[in-house]
Amino acid sequence: MAVIEFALRFVAGGAIVATVPLVATRVGPALAGVLVMVPVVTLVGFVFVGQTAGASAVKGASLSALIAVPAIAVYLAVTYVALRAGVGVPYALLAGVAAWLCVAVPIAAILVRQGGGV
Repeated sequence: MAVIEFALRFVAGGAIVATVPLVATRVGPALAGVLVMVPVVTLVGFVFVGQTAGASAVKGASLSALIAVPAIAVYLAVTYVALRAGVGVPYALLAGVAAWLCVAVPIAAILVRQGGGV
């Protein structure tokens, strides 16, 4: 990863992450929930994939990301259910990540087995 790419990801991601708690306390959790879904990593990542590997690579990565959306849905659902059950935030987030891994790893394995592309 080039230094400029790293710096851009760091600044863009950091700005979003730093803004979310402010939005949550000043505007409310609903908007904060939408804000955490801003595709900062996806956008910046696809820009650099496009520059280094071309539109075809971005097309393939976009489809793979779309196929992996259920993993994000599972992460959010498990985190929500755990918090609703009274589990503390760190454990609820950990449960969500574990659930995400259970869905994302098989998806990634299938995509890689297909030759790294879709």
